[in-house]
Amino acid sequence: MRTDRRVWLLCGLVASATAGAARGQESILQFNGGLVTGTGPAAASFFNGVTTQSAVGFGSASSFSLPALPGGDAQVLHAPALMANQGIVFQPNAAANGGGTKINQYTIGYDILFAATPSFAVFHNITADVAAGTVTGDGDLFRRGSDMGIGISGQYDGVVSQSDWHRVVITMNTTEGAQGTMRKYIDGTLVSAQTTLDNGGLDLRFAIDPAAPGTNGLVLLNDDDGESSEVYLNSFYFNNVVLTDAQVQAFGVPTVAGFAPVPEPGAVVAVAAAGLGLAGAVRRRRRAAA
Repeated sequence: MRTDRRVWLLCGLVASATAGAARGQESILQFNGGLVTGTGPAAASFFNGVTTQSAVGFGSASSFSLPALPGGDAQVLHAPALMANQGIVFQPNAAANGGGTKINQYTIGYDILFAATPSFAVFHNITADVAAGTVTGDGDLFRRGSDMGIGISGQYDGVVSQSDWHRVVITMNTTEGAQGTMRKYIDGTLVSAQTTLDNGGLDLRFAIDPAAPGTNGLVLLNDDDGESSEVYLNSFYFNNVVLTDAQVQAFGVPTVAGFAPVPEPGAVVAVAAAGLGLAGAVRRRRRAAA
């Protein structure tokens, strides 16, 4: 009976980790010698083409003398401190949500290593200027050099240390609260639920065009006045749903394989069924031995 209870407890924990949230339209960007969107509907390109492409590089973590990631020698992107006309354009190709015409509810994740600590270092810029080939708006998520916290609008939380790999994840819901809510996670740990978001709200600053580049694009590592840092990326994640705390915590820390897709709901059922099968097998063995 003790074994049965343990199996049921395990099944319950697995089920609760994925319950209560849709899987969404997720995309994972890898950097295996280029911009590889092998998972999901998204597309990625170099902002202003060769202007960015000639500035960045690709290679193994060891070739850049970087710390190893669990699982082997990762393939990574290296970017110097990029300028306002440089970056990685990410086109979600995912459905609008939240009752607006843009993606108002989403999850973004980075496997990232900062090689320097300037006053501010941008993660991404949700901008209205992608088609024009330049940007005039401020970035929308930064690492602050004075405390290495992450955030925007004067609120920076947690610590993303220099020269170490970290898995940084945010969830954004522009319809939660007066200005929206951004939950910030570092290596699977929730560090803050930020509700002070300047110009936040439905279809406003933090909402993303479903098919950027267009009127409102998502450009990685881009800021209008060059508040950026030399960085390395191992993997990038996007989903047009707000993942639960448990789902983000399950991402854990960076690994050589990068982000993995959120399990399908059926996977939970399969684990539970396997657990029940194990319990039955244990009972049969005990009866046979009696």
